[in-house]
Parts: sequence; C-alpha cells; structure tokens
Amino acid sequence: MEGPDGVLIEQSLRFVFKASNNQAEYEALLAGMCLAIEVGVKDLEAKSDSQMVFGQVTGSFQTKDPQLLMYLERVRHLTQKFESFRFAHVPKEQNSRADLLAKLASTKRPGNNRSVIQETLKQPSIEQEEFLFITEDFDSWMGDITRYLKDDQLPKEEEQASKVKKRAAKFVVIAY
Repeated sequence: MEGPDGVLIEQSLRFVFKASNNQAEYEALLAGMCLAIEVGVKDLEAKSDSQMVFGQVTGSFQTKDPQLLMYLERVRHLTQKFESFRFAHVPKEQNSRADLLAKLASTKRPGNNRSVIQETLKQPSIEQEEFLFITEDFDSWMGDITRYLKDDQLPKEEEQASKVKKRAAKFVVIAY
C-alpha cells in the first residue's frame, strides 16, 4: 500500500490452506482492503494483475464459481467502507513489487531489515467469523442490546432487562 506522501506498507500472505490462483488473488485484494481500512484510508485505488478478478469486481466478467462469488461479495462489502474505491488492472510484467512480495512469503532471509507485514492465513477469508457492524440502529432487535452495551441503559421491565443482559453477553462493542 502506498500513501500519497510516499509512505509504503508492504504485506505478504502465506496460506496454510490450499488456494487456487484466483483465490490467492482475492485473498490479496481483501487483505489489502482490510489493511487500508485499519489505517484509516478513505479513498482507495486497488490494483491487480489478475484479469479475471479485475473483470469480476468491475462487473465485466460473470462469477459462476460459488466460492469466488463469496469472495466477490466480501470485496463489495468492503468497498462500501471507503468514500471512493477504484480498481485498476496492471499487467503482470508491470507488477514486479507483487512478485517480490510473493517470493518473500515463501522465504525469509535472516538479517533482512525490511518493514513488511507477513501474515499467515489458516483458513480462507470467506470462512472466517462474520462481524456485525451497527451504526446507531436503535429501532431494530439490536436496539436494547446496543443501548445496554454503549450507555448501560436497560429496559424498565425487569424480565426484559434480564433478557437483554443475557443476550448482550454474546456481543461486544469494539468502537463507537
């Protein structure tokens, strides 16, 4: 990931599971998008040398494989977290940095002081636990739970308050 001021964050992934080339391309895209969200990026331009993934994400190719469709849905979900998201195709011969990171994921040289995030994925991103993101939705079934977790407010009726406490034990507010 490269910022407008030239700051560079590199990340390589190692898979403990079997992944097709297309899955690996989607995993790389998702990891990059998640990293961008984590560091507060608002406008993201992602690049891929996979013509198929590029075509599926931009809608010019159909996605028939159910597993790749789940990856595509995860990408679409994450694009909504950015004010703007652009996706560009970069020919493989112009993507030497990605090749270096791919080699880095399989070999680690001792004494190498490069600052690279190396992550090992034990399972595909599409199989990981889902998180529920709530944005001030107090009128839904989550309202009482949200009010209790955020503001320590319980319903006045004792039986209902007890139910909310029990249900709230299964949730956590990470940030608000």
